[in-house]
Amino acid sequence: DALSSPPVSTPLELLGVNQADYAAFANAVTKLTGYPHVVAFNSGRQSEAALLRALLRPGTLVCGNMLFPTTRYYVRTLGAELVDVITEQTYDLRSDELFKGNIDLEKLAATLAQTTPTACVLVEMAVNGSGGHPIALANLQAAYSLCQHHNVPLFLDASRILENAYLIQQREPGQQDRSVAEIVRALCDASSGWWASAAKDFGVQEGGVVGLRDAALHRQLRTTALMESVSPRAIREMASGFNETWQHDGHLRDRAALAQYLWQALTEAGLPVLQPAGAHAVYLDVKGFFGVTQGVNLGESLAAYIYLISGVRVTKGPVLSAGQQARGQELMRITLPTHHYLTAHIDHVVEAFKLAFAKRETIPRLTKLENTSGWPFESARFSL
Repeated sequence: DALSSPPVSTPLELLGVNQADYAAFANAVTKLTGYPHVVAFNSGRQSEAALLRALLRPGTLVCGNMLFPTTRYYVRTLGAELVDVITEQTYDLRSDELFKGNIDLEKLAATLAQTTPTACVLVEMAVNGSGGHPIALANLQAAYSLCQHHNVPLFLDASRILENAYLIQQREPGQQDRSVAEIVRALCDASSGWWASAAKDFGVQEGGVVGLRDAALHRQLRTTALMESVSPRAIREMASGFNETWQHDGHLRDRAALAQYLWQALTEAGLPVLQPAGAHAVYLDVKGFFGVTQGVNLGESLAAYIYLISGVRVTKGPVLSAGQQARGQELMRITLPTHHYLTAHIDHVVEAFKLAFAKRETIPRLTKLENTSGWPFESARFSL
């Protein structure tokens, strides 16, 4: 009897997710990005893993611009070969090139023309490994055109896409009169889709998202997301984050100005920082800091010393790319969290680094204890 049958619950409702909340979230992402298909995940890493598992096959190539360590890890463990096509200028730590996240278009074209198939091109926004430096809109558009010619999809790691768009607005000719939201849409228009951690640029505690143009890929990832039980709270928070954070450029401007302030102060103090400044962190050339070309655990030793004398917590930069390792580079990332900081807080950080720089020859060196887990992202332990 149809009148007495209980209503059939949707998969979302069975997981405790309200359909209206999910629709509000998806509509907010589509409004900003233009992607017609949206999938929610509990975290950026889940969204990244789900998309790459769907895209990659053993024996294929993946092109990227110094991708985040977890991205490189997934590419390798899924049996694909990563070809780093980032511009050579990113390896020049003193270069004042404004877009060190750019793709070397000649290298990309040569890779796409190989007989070994390229599964996809992955482009990180505000490249973490190279100092948070952005990719130019014109460069991304040219790369996407090459990909379309070879029928290869291009996806964005968009966790810091608002930051990248802001730096485009400030630095790229012809973009000064556009809003950050308009530039974000232009970046998305030059891609097949994206994945992102909403906790970076969009002001929420947790949550990940994939935006797509491909309906079949959307159906596949939606099934994966449902099996991973997306948090109803994350859905509601992301709906608010994607509706609100990009409406005004003020918070991006203020945070970038604070990063510039930190960068300028460290530069004037004579510390070897990467040029130019990014918008969420300042990166330090660790070997340049110690005045050496070789050394073990220098970054960890400096981080421990900074914490000991000031209470400021810093970390080494991301796991180095093959190109950085080949050049013997080592970086430290001084990140500005999303909280609001006063210039007095930044001055405290600067004074700590100035003191450490003055005493760099006497900073105790740490010894790394053996890590037997084999998991590359597990926190290591050190001793004096």
